[in-house]
Amino acid sequence: MTDKSDLIANDASAALIHVPPPPELTGSDLRGRAPLDAASLERAAASDGNGELFGQSRALDAIRLAIGIDAPGYNVYVSGLRSRHERESVLRLLREKAATMPTPGDWVYVNNFRNPESPVAICLKPGQGVELRARMAELVSFVLEQLPKAFRREDFDQERAALRDKYNKRAQELFGNLEAKARERGFAIQTAPTGQVIFIPLIDGKMPESPDALNKAMAAKTDAEREQLTKAQGELQDELATLTMRQQEMMRELIDDIRAIERAFAARLITPSVEDLKHHFNNPAVDKYLDQVAEHMLGNLDRFREQPPEQGQGPRPPATEEARWFDYQVNVMVDNSATHGAPVVLEDAPTYRNLFGTIERWIDPLGRSGTNFTRIIGGSFLKSHGGFLVFDLEDAVVEPGVWQMLKRTLKSGRMTIETFEPLPFFSMSGLKPEPIAIHTKVVTLGGAYLYNMLYFYDQDFSGLFKVKAEMRPSVAADADAAAHYA
Repeated sequence: MTDKSDLIANDASAALIHVPPPPELTGSDLRGRAPLDAASLERAAASDGNGELFGQSRALDAIRLAIGIDAPGYNVYVSGLRSRHERESVLRLLREKAATMPTPGDWVYVNNFRNPESPVAICLKPGQGVELRARMAELVSFVLEQLPKAFRREDFDQERAALRDKYNKRAQELFGNLEAKARERGFAIQTAPTGQVIFIPLIDGKMPESPDALNKAMAAKTDAEREQLTKAQGELQDELATLTMRQQEMMRELIDDIRAIERAFAARLITPSVEDLKHHFNNPAVDKYLDQVAEHMLGNLDRFREQPPEQGQGPRPPATEEARWFDYQVNVMVDNSATHGAPVVLEDAPTYRNLFGTIERWIDPLGRSGTNFTRIIGGSFLKSHGGFLVFDLEDAVVEPGVWQMLKRTLKSGRMTIETFEPLPFFSMSGLKPEPIAIHTKVVTLGGAYLYNMLYFYDQDFSGLFKVKAEMRPSVAADADAAAHYA
């Protein structure tokens, strides 16, 4: 009788299949073969090629699609870039598109004379930013040189002298009327060395010869007569007070009239120059600004008078003289005078300051902090206005404040320049520049992990970066790949 275990063993051995030994490969079998012959490879190596990334047509087409759509949100996230050559290929694609686009205008900040804490942003034609800055410097120099000469002209001196004579005559008439009223009431007017006006009672219609004679005459009068004189003297004192107030009013009127003459003479000099600038730039925002400039100059003519050198000091250094007229300067934020087409800006260090700019401050010798609109500095985002901005998003998102500011700017379409203050309690800028409307297409570089994290955890990301261009990690080793490699 056969054991059951022996039967199971026999069945298992019968089921085994003997596999032949693996074949051995020769050296020729392990050698890779090019899909092109030697002649074709030599011709491919000698040619320049098209310079485009091979096998990445899908990613490059996605970039072309995004930069061809002129609508908000069509910014690009390029994933999988590994080499400098790949990055340069993307930049070359952007530059080719930018060369066919119109050159954007310049942006400048100017002083807001009515509210200095809110500088005004002005958009100009390409190249007009630096031109406006130069023309404003020329205007200030012209007024500084010509205005003192205008005030030394003979016709100006004649008008001012005639005005003073007019007011002196009116003052003499007022004082003459007071003298006549005093004499009618039995008093004469005498001015003390200190300038005080004294009413002296007349004796028989004449001035007393001495204080003793006055005292004797007053003692000879009755109480009623002395009381009447005292009352009349009080009334004259009141009229003198009224006269003094009227003289002060006349002095203020004289000063105002003299300033009006000065303003009229200065307007003959300033207004034609300002009108010439307005005609040259033909820009409503510039017109409004220049009107404020003219009004401010005419209202602050004392600043343009010849200033005598201070004791023990020579001429002001150029830096100090320039700072003295900072409110008429023009801060050029974007200068496209040398730009052809749209700008393509690559930001290698995407910090908050480099991307969005800042407002610098200074500290005076007393430790006080200060700033003005000339200390506003623009970043790459503003300089790429009308074109393309490229930066590594993996570097940018770890910088404080960058991601929030980037989203805010892309959503609003306006660039607000401010100093990044991690602790708002210690904020000392004080300036609130007018936001600048921008039209910038952003192309960010990063990895797949960052894209997925932002896509799923940030609700704004998919709406702001609607296009993803993913570089393929490998391509088929066919004839086209061999020719491109060669």
